[in-house]
Amino acid sequence: MIELSKPQILEIVRDQLTTQHNQTPSTLKVNIDWLKFRYDKYNSEWHFIVKDIDEGILKYTVRDYYGYPSVRYITYQKLGDCIARVFPEMVRVEFDFKVKDDITLKTTMGNAEVMELIDIVARVYHDDKTEIKQEELRDLIDFSLAIGDKVWFEELTNTYKSINE
Repeated sequence: MIELSKPQILEIVRDQLTTQHNQTPSTLKVNIDWLKFRYDKYNSEWHFIVKDIDEGILKYTVRDYYGYPSVRYITYQKLGDCIARVFPEMVRVEFDFKVKDDITLKTTMGNAEVMELIDIVARVYHDDKTEIKQEELRDLIDFSLAIGDKVWFEELTNTYKSINE
């Protein structure tokens, strides 16, 4: 599992949008309806509950054909697609949108300030099972002997025996 933070996620999305539109978005911000957050009293956090994967959760601005700013949205599903392009071996991705219920949240004056406080974490799960060819496995066995790693040698030879049975 790989965990991505909010800056990493936004950078991935920004790169994907730059490729798609042939220009870097002038803005890229979280845009979630605050009424769709639910409070977790045990952790003192607000969590976003996804009810519609086609709902826009990120807002960005690019220039249209005539040079005017055009505001567009990225859906929950499209966000997952952006992550999948960077991690093609992934099996699934889970997003966690949350806001800590602390003094910073209580002193915010508007929706835009609350959107800046939202923390996003993406957990990218991938298949850890890799298939290895017998030739490669033999090379690894030789390498384990060369470096003197007995435990790794035993693991590799057991794997080699199970493949040949």
